[in-house]
Amino acid sequence: VLILSFGLLAIGNMMAYAVQLPKVAGNRAVASTLAIELTERMRANAGAYTSKNYSTMTYTATAQIPEVNAGQQCAYPTCTAEALAMQDLQDSAREVRMQLPAGGVFVENPGSGGDGRVFILWKEAASAGSLGKSGELYAGDICPALDSQLAASAPRCVMVKFKP
Repeated sequence: VLILSFGLLAIGNMMAYAVQLPKVAGNRAVASTLAIELTERMRANAGAYTSKNYSTMTYTATAQIPEVNAGQQCAYPTCTAEALAMQDLQDSAREVRMQLPAGGVFVENPGSGGDGRVFILWKEAASAGSLGKSGELYAGDICPALDSQLAASAPRCVMVKFKP
């Protein structure tokens, strides 16, 4: 009975892990789609990307959805490349926060024709903590450098490299 109980405990742990994986994979797929969408917006507004108007960080490790800022809405004929970049970032940040738990965006622009990188960050549910070390970035993820307070939230990350 003792040996059987140890075997059943192991099977129970394995089942709990297997139940978490589809949600984690779904979040990763959503993050990849959102990152690609933002890169396409930046490619459509290459002048603003070159001017580093897309360089931003919106990850705060909180679930609060940002309000729409009417002052950052771009309207013809007064829409400039910079205003369109601000609207793209606002729209992308809202979409990431609505679709991923405590989601955020980080855009890295190295300048001078280098490859840009878009990071989508989010915080997995507490039940997914067994998928990585608690309090540390997940080993398989490529995440940007975060300050200590944000890094303590141990976000999941997806990174997409692109050429503008």
